Amino acid sequence: MTKINLLSVFSVLISALFISGCLKTTLIPQQNDTYSLIATDDTKEESLEGALEEAEDYCDDKGKKLIVLNYVLPSKDSDMAFKAKSAANTFLPLGMSFDTTEYRQVKLLFKCE
Repeated sequence: MTKINLLSVFSVLISALFISGCLKTTLIPQQNDTYSLIATDDTKEESLEGALEEAEDYCDDKGKKLIVLNYVLPSKDSDMAFKAKSAANTFLPLGMSFDTTEYRQVKLLFKCE
């Protein structure tokens, strides 16, 4: 591989590292002043942490306190599938990968009081 090709590959890998790890959230108003928040980050634990922070910020902006009504994490059984797909992704060509979103996504139901 030439120096230019190595530099290009290195630049793409570094860019991918900076892009990953970004919390993505969607807030959906529900009935009776409750809200659903769907959060996705690198791991389900980071997704839960991010969801709680987002929900708390949302309630703080309204001058109210966060009350968590329920949350759903991916099942423990899905950990093996997540690890297998993540490992496979390291060997796939650029631009091809298994989607692991479902294993990292958290759903939070809350209200602000």
